[in-house]
Amino acid sequence: MKKITSLLIALLTITQFAKAASNSEIITMEIKENKADCTGVGPMKCYLVKYKNSKDWEYFYSGFQNFKYQAGYRYKVQVKRTKLKNVPADASSYKYKVVKVLSKKKVKAEKADAKVLAFLDKYNWKLLSINNKTLTNSTATMKFDTKKGTVSGNTGCNGYGGLVQFTGKNKIAFSKVVSTQMACLDNNVEGEFLKLISLENLTYDIADQTFNLYHNQKLIAIFGLVTK
Repeated sequence: MKKITSLLIALLTITQFAKAASNSEIITMEIKENKADCTGVGPMKCYLVKYKNSKDWEYFYSGFQNFKYQAGYRYKVQVKRTKLKNVPADASSYKYKVVKVLSKKKVKAEKADAKVLAFLDKYNWKLLSINNKTLTNSTATMKFDTKKGTVSGNTGCNGYGGLVQFTGKNKIAFSKVVSTQMACLDNNVEGEFLKLISLENLTYDIADQTFNLYHNQKLIAIFGLVTK
């Protein structure tokens, strides 16, 4: 009787193991060297990944088990993807566990175009539009010193200053921005302006003598040049 019981337990264990294995598969994924702003249950940082047949980078809202990520490196990994049961509506249907890191390569940051930076330094930039709203009497401005890595100007009410970094051909990041604290009750732009330059994943371009800012590829501000 004990032998039969042991045999039944062994068969049950094998069956459960086989069933669990059938819910899992090994896939290969590429993980980008930087994370991106995304929105799941709330604002968060997402990995950017490519699967076997991906043409472009895709947001990856789940995390990886058994994986230590280091920004600035591009990874190629083998991942055990397991289908989960009875998950909440706002949760991932899969669990991802890295079983092997196939490669880890340092990605050199692209440098901004020196001519573009010189052009930005040459002028003051006046805010013409923000979040799809055209400003008719705007006094908000931006002025760069790309050699020192600084930005300054006016929010339309208060003066401000901080650091700016150009990474890659069209990436821009503001940091440590501080402003004066005058109260301007009739100014509705300042809050939006300061929030705008606190965002991550900002990009820019220059077209028709305007300096344009984008957040996650969405146009959020247009500045027009003002001759010094």
